[in-house]
Amino acid sequence: LNKIRLTEHVAVTSDMSPDQACVAEQGDDGQHVALFTDQRGTLVIYGQGYETSELAVEAGKKWRRHLMLALAREGLGADFGDSGSPWSPEVFAKAAAAGKGVALRNYRLNVYEEGANIVLIQNREATTVDIRYVPPQIDSRRLEDLIDGPLAKVSNSNYVINERQQLALDLLHISYFDSNPETRNITLVTAVEALIVQSRRSSDVVDHLEKLVDQVKEADIGVEARDIITNALGNMKNRSINEAGKVLARKLLTLNYDGLPPDKYFKRSYVDRCNLVHGSTRRPSSATLQVRNPILTSFVTDLLDAAIFSD
Repeated sequence: LNKIRLTEHVAVTSDMSPDQACVAEQGDDGQHVALFTDQRGTLVIYGQGYETSELAVEAGKKWRRHLMLALAREGLGADFGDSGSPWSPEVFAKAAAAGKGVALRNYRLNVYEEGANIVLIQNREATTVDIRYVPPQIDSRRLEDLIDGPLAKVSNSNYVINERQQLALDLLHISYFDSNPETRNITLVTAVEALIVQSRRSSDVVDHLEKLVDQVKEADIGVEARDIITNALGNMKNRSINEAGKVLARKLLTLNYDGLPPDKYFKRSYVDRCNLVHGSTRRPSSATLQVRNPILTSFVTDLLDAAIFSD
């Protein structure tokens, strides 16, 4: 079971009654995965029928990943919480022995034994939902449409996601909750950096750099100066983040962003990020970032999607 928090401006609704869930996957051996939502828009992934806790954890992480990708494609951010150490039988066993339920207040992946008397509380303030409550969200999505549309496409795709891509996906979703335009911009560019592999330069370049290193080692200069120069030359053997990012953007994307081709758009975004982090007088204003960040979000989403699903 995994509670999921959406951003404040989004609500997921459903035509089902409160005691029903929408099945996303049904196995022949009794296993199934379903999703349900409450009136306040909290999403919950629920699965059961797994023979071991390891299988349940694996399935939980898989469906978290499916939904993260599906929501990203829809331009929706979500807080899935932590997926580490989801199996805590002693907590549930102790609560069951005492005849008490376990209130799953946190947004995270939880794996437990059936019959452990689990109580799901959707918010910290109350255990019941006021039927007169009108959610303030302005973007309403039907749960059934999400499951039958983007979630079905992702879950039926044969894809593999590596650690870099998972980190980028986590950062993308986190950025939706950041109201500060500067830190949101930094988070989004960092998501792109997570995807970048700084490849080796050509052998000709590397050979000449090594010759320069040899010359510096023989030069009559201080140890500190020698170390600084040799380290700098050593770092130059790999492409810079800026160079590697432009190559990646040019390879995976074809659309223009804010009137710029993908590689030039990444360069501008990376320069913005560097100016923000290093306190440059040329740092973009908050007003500028408020305009650029939605476009940057689309760029990160498209780049990540292409990195995961491209052949």
